[in-house]
Amino acid sequence: MDVSIFSCRELTFLDLIGCDIPAAPAGLVGFPNLTKLYLHGVGFPDNGVRGLEELIAESPLLQVLWLDKLWFPEDEDVDEQDAHGFEELVIRAPNLRNLRIVSEYDNGWQIEELPCIEKVEISSDNYTTNRDFGRLLTRVARVRELSLKMPVS
Repeated sequence: MDVSIFSCRELTFLDLIGCDIPAAPAGLVGFPNLTKLYLHGVGFPDNGVRGLEELIAESPLLQVLWLDKLWFPEDEDVDEQDAHGFEELVIRAPNLRNLRIVSEYDNGWQIEELPCIEKVEISSDNYTTNRDFGRLLTRVARVRELSLKMPVS
């Protein structure tokens, strides 16, 4: 994927599958008209967690966000036995209605207040036992459909 993707400022829908996304150039982080973002098996550059946070936060019309098996260089330093050490990813998207996260590990993601949320699906093969589900559920209190798939070890 080329950095020129960030110059497509009129995008309303972006679906990336099995590619590496470059770091955004200064001043071109988000997509002001984006309403749907699907990322499947996408790799990010160094400091990619912060880059993804900014991409989401700088896409103010975002209503649908699917994050499916993403890869960040920061994940290389994680202890796979207990899944600790992931850099926390904070999702800030006040107009978000549909959120789907599928990940092998609980990547330390956090959700800010989502006042418009209707549907949330979170699936992780391995999750940290110290996850604050109370905080997570209060952030999505208005949700109509909720699916949490996290097997007990």
